[in-house]
Amino acid sequence: MHYAVFISGPRTNDAVAALCSVGLGALAQSNDVAPMAVECGDGPGRQAGTLITWPDTLRPGQAIDHWNPETMTALPLSGTALAAGPSGVPPAASAVPLTAYFVFNDKRPPKPSDLLRSHSFEGVPTKLGDGHEWTLPNQFRLPTCFAFDEGRGARGEDRAIVSDSPLTPHPSPLTRVTTRIKATHQPLYDRMQWALAACRSHLSFLKKSLGREVFSESEWAALEHDQPRHIDPAEAFPFLCEMLAVNYRVTPQLCELWELFDPTNYWRALARITDAAAIDDLVAELQKKTVEAAERLSPLALHPSPLDTSDTSIGEPPSSTPALA
Repeated sequence: MHYAVFISGPRTNDAVAALCSVGLGALAQSNDVAPMAVECGDGPGRQAGTLITWPDTLRPGQAIDHWNPETMTALPLSGTALAAGPSGVPPAASAVPLTAYFVFNDKRPPKPSDLLRSHSFEGVPTKLGDGHEWTLPNQFRLPTCFAFDEGRGARGEDRAIVSDSPLTPHPSPLTRVTTRIKATHQPLYDRMQWALAACRSHLSFLKKSLGREVFSESEWAALEHDQPRHIDPAEAFPFLCEMLAVNYRVTPQLCELWELFDPTNYWRALARITDAAAIDDLVAELQKKTVEAAERLSPLALHPSPLDTSDTSIGEPPSSTPALA
């Protein structure tokens, strides 16, 4: 069952403004139905206020539209909890007042399917710390559109040409068609490149961890010894919460409450968002084929190839990855 948000004080009809007033504005996004406000005369702590819920949950037995202390639990909205992450990440101070609560039905806690936004992005289902599968958005599955290619993208990056058929009698660079991320989703794609850079710096670790559900303490320690992390959980945790919130009505506080992310799964979650391991495998295969082709065509095949293949590392991640149709 979907949770509700209770906000004490004068009743308001503007659910989005009410959520923003207590730091929960991210729960209302453009790819989702608008939240709605329901008057609540006797809420947690016998306070009067407003219950915020979502229209698509207003089905028999699927909405919390009143407060019942015998069957429900109210979790205070805490500025400290909102800023806190995994164990070892120091909480940060916040000015968010404690006048809001998450309200849950004790017998029917929320599941991912209850919290899914009305329009979500495609991705790979990933089992997180609560044992449920959640779908994190994938950079290659963001909505795209056709566009004319001028040899480079709007941000200067190279783009793959998927068609070079002329659209006019006099071909020009503008007549070649490619695909690009839709403008409204470009900021999300750009944000994902931070995770791609982090993942590609740890490919050997990721390839060991992909497909694994959990690590024992000894396995984690061994991997830590072989491949030390170079990313602070204080960076990874907010990013993963942000990506999960693209598809679900969740906040960092709820992610922490349900223990969704921890040191045993956050690298796998980052890889699901970026397809980092698949990218590296593809680039390595292309490099191999390039070298083989050069050796076959070269009259000096017995001599060292002019291509230096001694370094098999991928190097720095590209500033942008060509979008797939």
